[in-house]
Amino acid sequence: MKAPQTPRELSWMPIFNPIEKQFRAPRERLSARLEAVLEEVGRCDWLVDLCADHARLSIAAVARGQARRALAIDLHQAPLVQARRHLRDANLLERVLLLRGDGLAVLRPAKRGERTLVIAGVGGDLAAQLLERSRDAANADRIVIQPERHAREARAWMRANGFHLASERLVAEGRRLHLILRFERARGIDPSYGAHPLEAELQLGPRLLLSSEPTARAWLAREHARLKKLAGKRADLEPARALLELLFRR
Repeated sequence: MKAPQTPRELSWMPIFNPIEKQFRAPRERLSARLEAVLEEVGRCDWLVDLCADHARLSIAAVARGQARRALAIDLHQAPLVQARRHLRDANLLERVLLLRGDGLAVLRPAKRGERTLVIAGVGGDLAAQLLERSRDAANADRIVIQPERHAREARAWMRANGFHLASERLVAEGRRLHLILRFERARGIDPSYGAHPLEAELQLGPRLLLSSEPTARAWLAREHARLKKLAGKRADLEPARALLELLFRR
């Protein structure tokens, strides 16, 4: 019979025990927006946070035990200098790596499933560009995007590159509503689409269009008002405007 493992033998094994106690790190406080993003991240081995700013999301993910390690990437040096101070205070310098660079180009190609990617606080068009430029490095099974605008481009890229829309939610922060999208790698046609014209779904969100949540209805009402002002000026937005006219006429 094999002898039971000693604590020494177990010390290397990946565990998700409370990291706060292990490292005596304070619980990182996040905005409502980033809390919702972290909920969509779930548990992962490596979290890759693009456009990470001060790396608060990465620090919280590791400190709370949701990620074993994290890579926080930003193009600018100043926020990463501040992030290093936070990491030193939290005793997490060995678990959260800071990289300065332009998106995923600073990473080596990964095997599928090794990374969960987050792109938060930038335009969905920029998120799609970052993913398109580094397809090998972006090889993950889960990608969470919080687009400040141009969510259509993010949805379209994901749909064309083997990712299904698994979650589409809105979180209120003050007077603003922030959109958070979670995509999972999957085969076949994304079942989230098909209830309405495709271009309208890409623009407005297929799950939001079917949702009865007050935040979703408020979001669509704002889009309705915005698109009414653009009637006749943007042909690409006409399918979305026509659908919202129909929905809010009921």
